[in-house]
Amino acid sequence: MKKPREHGTFTESDNWYAVSVLCEPGFEDSMSAVVFESGFSGLEERIESGKVILKAYYQASSLPPTPLENLEKAIHDLSQAIMKTPSKVLSVEEIPNENWETTWRAGLGAVEVGSCLIVRPSWVTYHNRDDRIEIIIDPRMAFGTGSHATTYLCLEFLEHINQGALCHGYRLRLRYSFNRSGKAWRRTCIRFR
Repeated sequence: MKKPREHGTFTESDNWYAVSVLCEPGFEDSMSAVVFESGFSGLEERIESGKVILKAYYQASSLPPTPLENLEKAIHDLSQAIMKTPSKVLSVEEIPNENWETTWRAGLGAVEVGSCLIVRPSWVTYHNRDDRIEIIIDPRMAFGTGSHATTYLCLEFLEHINQGALCHGYRLRLRYSFNRSGKAWRRTCIRFR
């Protein structure tokens, strides 16, 4: 028999659950908030056959009511309030626990951005046949792989505004310094060949 524990404490042997939720268009942001308010620890948003699927994760040791029970109640309550069903639970899958610190690295690769940039972690080998500028960042919680739409679009914009320098063999290095509030207060621009 498992020893009871306080809410929010886990052991390495606890399995996880992945709950797939079909989300109606226009409700993605509000349902993402509902997922986290229900007690889930993580969330993925996927587009499958033109439909938005939220995949939410929670650890099996969650005490009743579980995050799944909370989510189902929140969907029901929201449906009653707005007279429309914003989402529905499609499936629940048990995921055996493993060492996620090393496992998540296996799915990462190099992300080509535009015509001359590449973002990759240091442990991924990229054969740079077309002389792309490599941005090497080891993903952590603060910065990911470069595949997120916002990051991708910002990098494409940087490539676009620096296209003349890049096409003439120059590389442009931008360095920002930040104050304590996180606002950029100085930008240094260095050109090199």
